[in-house]
Amino acid sequence: EEVKASPMTESRINALESLGFSWNIVTDDWDDMLSLLKNYYSVHSDYLVPARYKANPKLGRWVNTQRKVYKRLRSNNGSSVSRNGSMKCNQTLT
Repeated sequence: EEVKASPMTESRINALESLGFSWNIVTDDWDDMLSLLKNYYSVHSDYLVPARYKANPKLGRWVNTQRKVYKRLRSNNGSSVSRNGSMKCNQTLT
């Protein structure tokens, strides 16, 4: 079977990367939210972001989701987040 050439050339990859293009949006988005949580802490001296945080609803939803995922992980009901992932989060916040 003949393999078709990809329109994604090395020069196109370089052009996208020179713009700061993200190849892994899930990880980058998680890291961005973690940064927002650190900023929240610097203002409020806690991580008690309300689930319906009016100043940044996305941060409130994200923190709420992290708490739910953590509870699932701790109760051994399974989760897409590994124990290593939560350990990384705990180390990053301290």
